[in-house]
Amino acid sequence: MLRRDYLLRLVADISEAVYRLLHRPDVPTSERLGQIESLYRLMGLDPPTIRSQDAPEILLTLAAGEPESYMQRVEAAAILLTADAMLHEGTPSQQRSLALAALELFRYIDDNSEEYSVERIEYIEQLKQILNT
Repeated sequence: MLRRDYLLRLVADISEAVYRLLHRPDVPTSERLGQIESLYRLMGLDPPTIRSQDAPEILLTLAAGEPESYMQRVEAAAILLTADAMLHEGTPSQQRSLALAALELFRYIDDNSEEYSVERIEYIEQLKQILNT
């Protein structure tokens, strides 16, 4: 129970950090991307590897951890991939692959979780906008 609470808090903290990063246009994009990479590492993920994987590969990578925290790790990864995609505006192919992976992770959560999240719906809408441009 304590571990689950910790992971729920970690997801909330990552989501809050991502929100702050995305709403700081005064901070250079390269610095914001560096902070996203730090958040990936906090989760035990290698940024270049996670950025090169599609959703099924990411799910396999995340499955290597503790089973009871799997969905929280999937959600945190989807949030980070969304922010990563939003910050990669200058590289459309990278932005598209990140957005597609994030969208598939969020859909996986919707299909396999009983928890409803308004924030998840908002992220999905942002990703759809990226993918439709």
